[in-house]
Amino acid sequence: MHYPIIHLDFPEYGRPGEAARHRRRLATVARLADGMVVSSAETGTAVSRYLPRVLPIHVAPLGVSLPIGGVTSEAMVRPYFLCVGTIEPRKNHLLLQYLWRRLVELRGNLAPRLLIVGSRGWENENVLDLLDRCTALMGHVVELGAVSDIRLAALLRSARALLMPSFAEGFGLPIAKALSQGSPVICSDLAALRAVGQGVPEYLDPLCASAWRDAVQPYTAPAPPRRDAQLARMPDWRRVTWQEHVASAVAFAEGLPARKRVGVSAPTARAAAQPDEGWVLAR
Repeated sequence: MHYPIIHLDFPEYGRPGEAARHRRRLATVARLADGMVVSSAETGTAVSRYLPRVLPIHVAPLGVSLPIGGVTSEAMVRPYFLCVGTIEPRKNHLLLQYLWRRLVELRGNLAPRLLIVGSRGWENENVLDLLDRCTALMGHVVELGAVSDIRLAALLRSARALLMPSFAEGFGLPIAKALSQGSPVICSDLAALRAVGQGVPEYLDPLCASAWRDAVQPYTAPAPPRRDAQLARMPDWRRVTWQEHVASAVAFAEGLPARKRVGVSAPTARAAAQPDEGWVLAR
């Protein structure tokens, strides 16, 4: 089971009722689970605050299995940046949309494009209004929706950088996918994103629009020093495979001492012993 602790720490970013639903899920976890597997130390620290009892917690970063990207026709139009993730408030698409409006005002058709990959989510009326109705951004900010892994790999490989100005993240899988393709990353300065980026990306305050403007604009130059410096750091980044992730999680689960469950019927106890209920993957 995947458990987004973000809905408890930041209920304002989720649908109404999500926080209460996840509290009930955590109560079930505390009653039935022998341990938890989390994708980052940040998530482990956060989730432990909401558990009514102490559970063993194991950090197993998520794996990356994208194919190596090929050539995409998008790069032939003009340079572009990529934003990957569900369109929801905590992803902070608004910052990028306002930034791009300014870039277009200054540079017109010489401005880079912003390609947005991801399905439309919730509580995002302002972002969708700009996507659907802002004539200044049409042709400059392009919503691609959900794409295949092959298409995503190609988009990442040709991008000037992946942009991820999130307010909160439990792991940051798009960063791992970008770095696995050799694509630079500019992202929020969050503990979980620092863990997955391993010192390679540029980390910025998600509330500081001027810092994002000053980072994005140089990346479009023919030989941008900041982008080249990040590419020079790229060989130090280590990709985690899904095989490593699963092996780590399974080894942890197998090492957990089983506990006697009081007040649980026999069928429920048997179900709780199954891997998808006996331990929990939290994101």
